[in-house]
Amino acid sequence: MRDSDKNSLPYENGSIRAAYALRSIGKEAKGSVTALIATLKDPNHGLRSAALYALGGIGEEAKDAVPALISILKDPNTQLRFEVAHALGHIGKYTLPMLVSTLKDPNEKVRAGAVIAMGVIGKDTLPILISTLKDSSKNVHAQVVSSLAKIGKDTKEVVPLVIDTLKKDPEADVRSSAAKALENIGKDAVPALIFALNDSDQWVRYSAAEALGNIGNDAKNAVPALINALKDSDELVRDVAGEALERIDPSLKF
Repeated sequence: MRDSDKNSLPYENGSIRAAYALRSIGKEAKGSVTALIATLKDPNHGLRSAALYALGGIGEEAKDAVPALISILKDPNTQLRFEVAHALGHIGKYTLPMLVSTLKDPNEKVRAGAVIAMGVIGKDTLPILISTLKDSSKNVHAQVVSSLAKIGKDTKEVVPLVIDTLKKDPEADVRSSAAKALENIGKDAVPALIFALNDSDQWVRYSAAEALGNIGNDAKNAVPALINALKDSDELVRDVAGEALERIDPSLKF
């Protein structure tokens, strides 16, 4: 082992598996935080990535790693910056200022990572997420919608925002993400998902039908619209509509 590695995870392939195991242990693995911080300096991308994954799993008990994580937000490696944003979200809401700064990253994947992390933090991020709906990237916009819907389980005022996106956003990818996200809302999202079954884009229709099926019995009002979707011009939409009907009412077979 190199001298520089003495305080880090063992420099071997097994150390990556060890880091993933630490994540599954969660906060009880807080004794490994110092070693994980040291591993963040390793030139091996796989090790650094695994260490970030583990720190996120340890959560708030990994707060001592925040300074090191902030420094990686300047790393030229886009994937690492994305993974840092994820880890910061799991460590806790006091990392929010760092995530806000990440929303200015020139790479849309990194900004999307910050938005995902905000969805983990919860309702304290609502004003920021709502303002981020103005992001020029459709991928970031789609992830904002997903994070808003995730928070919306407990914060019903975000539901109209997601529904409005499903109905009006000009980008099909964003509308599709909104449809997928609305299954987290449940029964209150059913009318909007029924509306989306008539969207001009087949993937939006597919996502709407799939979401209705995942909502299950609470989506029973969608049965007539889903039966109509069995005549959709797209085979995949027809198939998922049939699956949704069976999930909503197992007595229905198509």
